[in-house]
Amino acid sequence: QTAEYIMQVKNDGNGEDKVELGVVSTQPGWVVTFEYTNLEVDRIIVGPRTSKTVAIKVRTPYEAEAGAFPTDLVLRDAGGNDNHVTVMTKVTQIYDIDLKCSQVHQVGTPGGFITYPMVIENLGNGHDTVELQVTSMPDGWNYNFKDLNDQQITSIDLDYGSKIDIRLNVWVAEDQMETNVQVVARAQSVFEPSQQDQIQLAAEI
Repeated sequence: QTAEYIMQVKNDGNGEDKVELGVVSTQPGWVVTFEYTNLEVDRIIVGPRTSKTVAIKVRTPYEAEAGAFPTDLVLRDAGGNDNHVTVMTKVTQIYDIDLKCSQVHQVGTPGGFITYPMVIENLGNGHDTVELQVTSMPDGWNYNFKDLNDQQITSIDLDYGSKIDIRLNVWVAEDQMETNVQVVARAQSVFEPSQQDQIQLAAEI
């Protein structure tokens, strides 16, 4: 995506001035360019007591982190004087969750419990809070999610680009007959509920 800013460069002097356009700092991976009359430039010549309009283009990569970030620019005139300009660019947050299980088929016994090791990953570009649920399982069964510290969890905070190992523990009903059943686990963004991932798990009793 590209953000565009319009800047007026004015020469208040009584002679022609050559103004160099530069970038002091921006975010890693961002590309900043200057355009005059739709042509990319790194300097412009401004006549006495006139002004020229320059477009600042800030291009952010697809994986850019969400938030508002400054880009610091410098305009240096022919006399070596610097004028600093800062533009703020807001990157919209993209929500994307991935839920994986390395052992989707497990064997259990009536009255026992089954553990499914899982990894949940934040593929979006900002912090997210993810709610964990089992949306389908037989009557009389129960479940919980635990982190690797054996703490029971119903949701988890995920930083930009992070992933966390968790466990889904499923308790089988005492009177469960021998059968194959499906359990459906879901991870859903609290901030953007349409962003979710679910996985079908098999339990052989």
